[in-house]
Amino acid sequence: MWPAPVLHAGTGFSRRQHGTRAVAAAPDSTVAYSGQLGFYIREKRWSDAFAVLDHYAKAMPSEHAVLLATGTLTVVSGEQLSRGEEALKRWIASPPVDARPGAHSFAHYRLGQLYEKTGRRELAKAELQKA
Repeated sequence: MWPAPVLHAGTGFSRRQHGTRAVAAAPDSTVAYSGQLGFYIREKRWSDAFAVLDHYAKAMPSEHAVLLATGTLTVVSGEQLSRGEEALKRWIASPPVDARPGAHSFAHYRLGQLYEKTGRRELAKAELQKA
């Protein structure tokens, strides 16, 4: 059983409902998907988070943030790690032109965490040093 939804002050809507409404209102918005995805990650609702991620990837297939979100979700959930590894490697191989240095570090950090989770210590160490 899920805990009672947290209501936003004065709106009568839960955070989950706000996320769903934001995606419906702006289906081409990275911010809307990120917000909804973040909610499910915080709640550790992995299947819901992967469903949002799949919808996000389908709605915005050329969005580089989808690759980083995939890596993050797979690492924190411990599920679908091969999917996360592929996504992070794709982002690192071809980052967006306007990517900030912090995004590069983040991608290497997540990939290092993923390698660590899968017992590949030398690869993890190399990625964490790049981060």
